Amino acid sequence: MRRTPDSLDQELQQLKEEFQRSAKSKDRASLEGILHDDYSFIGPEGTVFDKPTLIDNIVHPTTNFLSHNFRRAETNIAVSADGRTVTEAADVDLIGDLRGEDRTGKYINTATYVKGLNGWQIMGNTITQKEEGTN
Repeated sequence: MRRTPDSLDQELQQLKEEFQRSAKSKDRASLEGILHDDYSFIGPEGTVFDKPTLIDNIVHPTTNFLSHNFRRAETNIAVSADGRTVTEAADVDLIGDLRGEDRTGKYINTATYVKGLNGWQIMGNTITQKEEGTN
């Protein structure tokens, strides 16, 4: 049975919401399942993190996605789907602290998702901070 775009969007939205809940609650086990074993994250400064390093940063005692009433809002979402792989680019407004550093700002997030035997996982993210004054 072929998946409709609406059901795919719904599945990915559920995965992103689960990731946000897990990050807020610093649930290491849940994050382990959401992120693919070969996950990589490229931050706004060009720093590359693998899965264990990103999870360590998220669960670090000074990381606080609850301060400032943590918010992550996506707009202008573009999706490319090819079977079991989805690439998504979105503008993101973020409020929150990571290891004690305020990361509040406007970003472009490019994410890759893969579908495995146990469902969707996040394969990678690249976050680019937008220059002030750009939409």
